[in-house]
Amino acid sequence: MPRNSSNGAVTLSNGSSDGVVKSDEDETMEQARKLKNICDELKAAGCPLFGGRFCDELPEHIRTKADELDTFLNNLIGGSATDPFESGTRDELRILMAQGQTVETFKKKSMSLCSSCFKHSNHEGHDFNRFFSHSGGACDCGNVDVLNESGFCFRHGPNARRPPVPSSDIVSLGEFIIPKLFVRLFLYFRGWVSQQLDTTKEYRVLRSGASKEIFGLQLVSRAHILIEFIQELIDYGGPIRDVLVKNLLDRQLYKDLNKHSNVDHTKNSDRVHDLSLDWRTRHLLLEDIESLKPVTTTESSDNNTCYELECLLDELIFWMVRLIFPQVIVNLCLSLLSDVEYRDIFARRFFSWYLCIAEIIVELSSQEDDHTVYGAGSRIVHISVQILSSEAQCIMLDNEIDLRYKIISSACCVLKTGVQKSTITQAKDYFYECSPPSTDDDRLFKWLVYSVDANQPLRRTSFWTFMSDLQNLLTHGELARRFLFDSRCMRGYVDLIAPMQGMNLNYRIITGDHLEYDNQPYQLAFHFEWEVSSINMFNILSALTTEVDYMIVYLLQWKVALEKWFDAIGLTDHDLSVPPYCVSYHIPLHRHLSAGILRSIELSQFSSCLNHLAKNEEFLRKALLHPLRIQACRAETSAGMWARNGHAARNQSFYYAQTTYNIAFMECDLSLIRFVACFIDTEWLMEAIMKAFYLDNCFAFCGFLSYDHILIPSKERVITRKEWVDFLVDGGLRLLLDIVVVRWNTSGNDTGELKKEIVAALAVSDLTYSKLRSSIPDKGNRPFIDDRTFDVILGKVGFFNLTDGH
Repeated sequence: MPRNSSNGAVTLSNGSSDGVVKSDEDETMEQARKLKNICDELKAAGCPLFGGRFCDELPEHIRTKADELDTFLNNLIGGSATDPFESGTRDELRILMAQGQTVETFKKKSMSLCSSCFKHSNHEGHDFNRFFSHSGGACDCGNVDVLNESGFCFRHGPNARRPPVPSSDIVSLGEFIIPKLFVRLFLYFRGWVSQQLDTTKEYRVLRSGASKEIFGLQLVSRAHILIEFIQELIDYGGPIRDVLVKNLLDRQLYKDLNKHSNVDHTKNSDRVHDLSLDWRTRHLLLEDIESLKPVTTTESSDNNTCYELECLLDELIFWMVRLIFPQVIVNLCLSLLSDVEYRDIFARRFFSWYLCIAEIIVELSSQEDDHTVYGAGSRIVHISVQILSSEAQCIMLDNEIDLRYKIISSACCVLKTGVQKSTITQAKDYFYECSPPSTDDDRLFKWLVYSVDANQPLRRTSFWTFMSDLQNLLTHGELARRFLFDSRCMRGYVDLIAPMQGMNLNYRIITGDHLEYDNQPYQLAFHFEWEVSSINMFNILSALTTEVDYMIVYLLQWKVALEKWFDAIGLTDHDLSVPPYCVSYHIPLHRHLSAGILRSIELSQFSSCLNHLAKNEEFLRKALLHPLRIQACRAETSAGMWARNGHAARNQSFYYAQTTYNIAFMECDLSLIRFVACFIDTEWLMEAIMKAFYLDNCFAFCGFLSYDHILIPSKERVITRKEWVDFLVDGGLRLLLDIVVVRWNTSGNDTGELKKEIVAALAVSDLTYSKLRSSIPDKGNRPFIDDRTFDVILGKVGFFNLTDGH
């Protein structure tokens, strides 16, 4: 029988009946062989993996052997939840898992590494980038949802060369050991709430999101050796890995581990020493689950979700979330994703916690440093990207747990934590304001926008976690189409985009001192719109190829959203201009509509979808004014009219036209202006352009028009310096050239558009191949065009010039 050593591990007596002294390892190997025989006998008799000694249906001699096995394993694996798992215990477990063989013989890997799969795969005709993950993850070799079968290595896929199926008893001892390993692991974590509260009272420092992560890492550090050992078992592969997956998914096993009550222990005192998840810690687990709150949504049913754990995997995922995604537990969970049944259940349960994950990110963003926030977000994406890369997996999750709505509602709620009233208004009393007015009047100021300063998930870029998942989801055409035709999802998406409309509003300083210090995160605002709005916009539209009904729904959604905004800011059919002293470069509602129009022009089958828009001149006139205001502001910036504002206007004008962003910003705006110009009264259009660029002011200021004829009140005299005139006239003329002469985004031919992009880039300066390739913007996550086409076009319009020394 085993005896307890000083370090909490179990060792065996090294005496023997024949007088030969055996080493501890030899004794343990001999004991392992004996326990292996017991386990084989227990399995043959139908003994459950836990509680066999109390199972009255089993013969007495089987219950006796089950008791012997349980007692040994409980003494070996059990221990206090506050004591670290000892390396000596791990070493003895290694020998036991080998079942009488040497450890080195037993652990020959039958699980191929990703690098090995890569070396043995067929890469003919592939365009690939090879990289190595430092964080672990699942290998996609053999997954037909992600890779083409022709590229599988010989170890994976339907035609893989596999060894004979092993006996079901090949790792029978491991089947009884593994559940107890997870029990010991969970006992370290159960009572998270009470342990954290005790620590808070003692040290008075662990009281926020930061402390929760630190405290979680402290708990994980106690179990670090145990977690590493479980990971080691997974890496062995083969039968032991299959047994581990089976134990994790066994609902009856988890029920047995949790079912006993204090009454059972009163009846049978032997149960006191059981290593289980029963009544002694069950109340602690329930308290810990209640501590994990979902982010607030408009749907009460989501806010009151009851999270019921049904198997060991469910509890493992819960602790991964509650402990804020420790990397070792993340790696452990991901390394089993190659098992299809495990992958499906893991994915379903992980995304079932998604609203709670969103609340964790909100909390971290408001209380943590950037390193912690970014680290947690990266670990979450590390998990989700493994799941969302498969369209079949996403469709299954969407059917079962409404995946698309969980993601969009979580993203929306995370970003809605910091909004403020917009000060954009057409009201006469504020039309010529050059500083933000008071927003007390709810009748005039009722549109809410994201606040870059007050919105911590935005400012700390933790929104990226959910945007990455949304982008990956919408990359799949079927999911994008489902998303578009689901009114609830589209309503949530519009609610996500709408607060960007008019955010980061700039007011021109027209008198007084220059702005001494400008710390506004302008680039963050552009990056925010690109990640949240632009990429998803292109992903959705790329999924539409023949679905006319879907395109009509898309255009109608954004038309309605724009009309709500027009109503909120007081824009009417009679307005010819917008406030001249303020501008926002962020009008994603316009850009979504413009992108839909461009898609309808590119694909002739969608051309009829534009009829309703083309006939609504009142709407088109209103839709023109704010894109026009941005073009005028860029001319103002060139003229130096925003000099008192420091670099603000110049930097935003630069970002707006930068290669990285312009396909979703400037191009969309100009395309919308061009489309509107085709279907509205030409005289009204010219008048609107003249008003936007203050050409009446310019002509009057230069003496071409007399103030006696054009009576302009002083507060409406935007042009106060003669040197500004040339730039504004030039800006107006350039816009007319863009509308009338430049044929951009009108051919409906991707190859033709790519040729124009390459010529435009090389016309500015010579570029290296990599810089030229990166200067061609992509529309969403789907490539704009393939590399082969790029090289063919480049060969026609440019030539390669060797640099000096090469």
